[in-house]
Amino acid sequence: MQRTEKYFEQDAFRTECESVILAAEPDEKTGGGRIALDGTVFYPEGGGQPADRGTLTLPDGTVLRVSDVHEQAGIIWHTVDVLPAAAAPGAAVAGCIDWDWRFDKMQQHTGEHILSGILHQMFGAENVGFHIGSEAVRMDTSVPISAEGLRAAELEANRIVWQDVPVVVTLEVLPCVETRRLRLVKRCLHLLRRHTGRNQSKDMEDSQ
Repeated sequence: MQRTEKYFEQDAFRTECESVILAAEPDEKTGGGRIALDGTVFYPEGGGQPADRGTLTLPDGTVLRVSDVHEQAGIIWHTVDVLPAAAAPGAAVAGCIDWDWRFDKMQQHTGEHILSGILHQMFGAENVGFHIGSEAVRMDTSVPISAEGLRAAELEANRIVWQDVPVVVTLEVLPCVETRRLRLVKRCLHLLRRHTGRNQSKDMEDSQ
């Protein structure tokens, strides 16, 4: 099966697309299923950011609610609430994401990057993991940071926001050795938390 074209990588503000179904698999437990598309605006869960939500509309007007999105081997699967016979390979669908949901996650993710940069600049801390939730963002750092230090970092991060500094997105492919090193560090910290029950994290309250 061909890989799914990721329209969201070309334009993060694009909310709709016309696509063709590559595969459709029913889920007997839920009565719904999952659909793979040739191209999509739906961001799959990954990198600490939750998946997009939204709808897929068939040519006959049937609306499928997308509740989750995952990527497997370059193919993006959309979890839907129903899977009618018309949702078959080769059929056209119109995709539309829940923009309010996506934009909130974009803002939180950008805030995480800002704070990560400030923590590294002030304390040499590395961001070794984070998770975007509904009410807050959790960050794991490589070094302990005092409450006073966190308050100072929060103020510096807020200054970046107040100044409305432009966000520039670039893609840099890490060498395989560096990628493996980063994964090993995250794995070691995960095991350490499991055995000691200790975790260094910073919660950012959602500003929305």
